Amino acid sequence: MNRSPGRAGSTKSSSSGPSKTSGGGSASLPPTKAAEPNLLPAEIDYLESVLSIFADHILAEDYENCIVYDGGSNKTPFPMDAERTQQRDHLRRYVDGRLRRVAMFEYSQWINGRMPFVTVRDLQLWRLHQFCQYIWKWNLPEEEHIATIFNLTRRRASSLVSDFVARFRKLYLYPLIIRSLFRFLRENYNPDVKPEDHFNLKGRRFRVTEGRYIEEMGAILKDPTVREKIGGDHIVFSFPEDDRLFFLREETIKALLDDKIGVEAELNKLYKLPSEQSQ
Repeated sequence: MNRSPGRAGSTKSSSSGPSKTSGGGSASLPPTKAAEPNLLPAEIDYLESVLSIFADHILAEDYENCIVYDGGSNKTPFPMDAERTQQRDHLRRYVDGRLRRVAMFEYSQWINGRMPFVTVRDLQLWRLHQFCQYIWKWNLPEEEHIATIFNLTRRRASSLVSDFVARFRKLYLYPLIIRSLFRFLRENYNPDVKPEDHFNLKGRRFRVTEGRYIEEMGAILKDPTVREKIGGDHIVFSFPEDDRLFFLREETIKALLDDKIGVEAELNKLYKLPSEQSQ
């Protein structure tokens, strides 16, 4: 029995080239366009708000080291005598360059198999370590700013900071905090100004930029070396309504800053800076 052309079982050969159909029939897909050989992902700029958060936590005493490298041997030092807006712009450019170097370092280490991040927390701690070491010089921001940088909730950022402090406090954070607090006291204590009365004691109120410095001042006064030199009845008084304000007795301040007692020199010897630890 003859079969009509085009039906199943037909032996009629099909014409060469892509088939054309009408209505609901199927058609051959067009060939896939080859990707351009030099195509790369677009380079994304850091948000100004992110750069500002990083820049705002660089200590003023470290501004002279914030040099912007514009490629090759071109470098721009920090404009000490410029307007604050110009200084902030310079710091953002400095942070931008540092973040790009840290990102390249992370990727190169990972692709070379030298950085096996086991968990997301390991990666977060590593990144926070890089930011502290290469941008903030270990001036760790508060949790709300860490939360913004790492896209975390405040609770998760607090947990990250707690883990970080526990891991690096002895080696990096405590030596720097000791020096910062003693420098802070020397710059803000004036023995010629009459003491204030608080907590039925005479002393001075001080305001710090980071609330954790108050906790660290308490840790300093509890340090065995300090207690041995100035006694154990010196404590930090805090104000519940203001977590950046604290009070020290006049006797405590004088004992800490007395070079003859030598509290600062002894602590600096015990808790060396990272750059001094190999000496």
